[in-house]
Amino acid sequence: MKRGTTRLGRILLACVAAVAVTTTPLVNAAPAQAAVVGFNPGNIISDSLFYNGNAMSASDVQSFLNQRVPRCTIGDPGRQAGMPWGNTVISNWCLRGYAMNTVSKPANAHCGAYVGRANESAAEIIAKVGQACGISQRVLLITLEKEQSLVSDSWPTQRQIDVATGYACPDSGPGWAANCNPEYYGFQNQVYYAAWQLKVYRAFPGSFNYKPFQYNTIQYHPNPACGSSQVYIENWATAALYIYTPYQPNAAALAAGWGTGDGCSSYGNRNFYNFYVTWFGSTQGGPSYPVNGGILTYWNTNKDWLGQPTAAARSISSSGGGYLQDFEGGFVYLSNSGVAAGLTRTSQILQNFAAAGGLEGSWGWPISPAVYQGSSGNNVMQFQGGIVVEAKEIGVFLIPNALASYWQSSGGFNGSLGVPTAPAKTVEGSVSQRFQKNAVVKIGSGQPLLFDQRFLESWENLGGASAAIGLPVGAAVEISAGGGGQEYPLGGGMMYRSAAGVFAFPNGNLLTLYKQAGGPAGAWGWPTGKPLCSADGTQCSGTFVAGVAVWTERRGSQFTSYSAPAGVEIPPGSGESVTGGVVQ
Repeated sequence: MKRGTTRLGRILLACVAAVAVTTTPLVNAAPAQAAVVGFNPGNIISDSLFYNGNAMSASDVQSFLNQRVPRCTIGDPGRQAGMPWGNTVISNWCLRGYAMNTVSKPANAHCGAYVGRANESAAEIIAKVGQACGISQRVLLITLEKEQSLVSDSWPTQRQIDVATGYACPDSGPGWAANCNPEYYGFQNQVYYAAWQLKVYRAFPGSFNYKPFQYNTIQYHPNPACGSSQVYIENWATAALYIYTPYQPNAAALAAGWGTGDGCSSYGNRNFYNFYVTWFGSTQGGPSYPVNGGILTYWNTNKDWLGQPTAAARSISSSGGGYLQDFEGGFVYLSNSGVAAGLTRTSQILQNFAAAGGLEGSWGWPISPAVYQGSSGNNVMQFQGGIVVEAKEIGVFLIPNALASYWQSSGGFNGSLGVPTAPAKTVEGSVSQRFQKNAVVKIGSGQPLLFDQRFLESWENLGGASAAIGLPVGAAVEISAGGGGQEYPLGGGMMYRSAAGVFAFPNGNLLTLYKQAGGPAGAWGWPTGKPLCSADGTQCSGTFVAGVAVWTERRGSQFTSYSAPAGVEIPPGSGESVTGGVVQ
């Protein structure tokens, strides 16, 4: 008989700590056994099995659900969909046939992006969440079963669907009953946030009560009077299970197999173990992949976040060649020209590396491990193509080899340039890059030049490295005439800065005439506006302190002087003067 949300052995009740139900045994959930065999409270399941997000495909999950419930009995007499049952109603579907319109979820530090779609099956949701968050689909299936019996139930209720994994169901109700937050109701929400939460536990081990690689005090039951014992938690997966379900089975629970122990027994982690062994085999099984050479050296000092290998190292010929090996928590690269370096699966550097073409792109191989910049959260990592800088709240950018040494000699993160704020640009063999405090340019085989900051904003407004004015070819020249200013030589012209502003003159007849007239120290004086040229280049004009210059292909050059403002000396005119101040 169903009894609302208290179906003994089929619907587990109270969620403990953040999420999980623990205190109800399972009856008739699996073949009986005299006692639980092989349960190790310090290593309930291996990291390699727990964090394998590719353990099952959607079709694998669907086949498994079909096997657990050969026939859904919703619709049988007394089991009609929508029929009231306690404080809920009978669901429209068993899990094997359940489908819903899912919503997209952006990538975050713990899970990759989830792309939602209409009419997505429970099997597809389980498979996609596992892949996105790096949690085994087997773990998710067991969580659904031990929390709400959803995998094996042939006529579940809507309540079971709504709180499918027990996420956000602390046991703060009367008698340690579940007190679930409706904000997280819904099958997709429950599966996604359960997987996300399991990854959060690993990312912030210091924030939770149960920690791997040390002894922990673990109770046998929510009632403290039932006692506890010291357990050395051997891995991340076991720590996560205790945070999710913070009790260990006592001797009576283990002796009972699937059944009831005594008043101080809890069953959540026992049942997780039993389900895994019954459905999938050993909790310590799975393929074993060799780790050798430089990758082994790196792995031995980074096991806490890399976890176990999930594939054998493979040889890759791109960019000079090397070896790449996949691990639970990330990837280790060993190029033929460097030392091993690793990246976490959620690393911003890894995401930008992939966007740049990976090992076949401009970055090439990582050739040394990332160096963390203390409490700032910034990272710097050497690649074949240059130095990759990750600056929090700014972005991840490669400083190409042509500019990398200059950046390092400037003081790096805290130097005169600061961190890069945009990708480097290469134009006809010249390289430039914008940094927080300035820009650096390198033309051909020459030495890198620091862009003159007095011209930087105007240059960038013109299009920067992509502008026709080009890159600097020398330092700005100070000129004292006419109140003073600077002229800045660039590959495609000249920039002038004075009290009137900053103006760029591209190479061409107007600039040639201006230089012939003596430039800023000559008769025309400093520019007072940007040059204006026709689209076909047959005529240009420019305004200067002393007047207006015009060049046309048909008439040649003309200069019109005009009266200066009070207190401003007019230089001697040059060229043809046109009365009235306007050149026609």
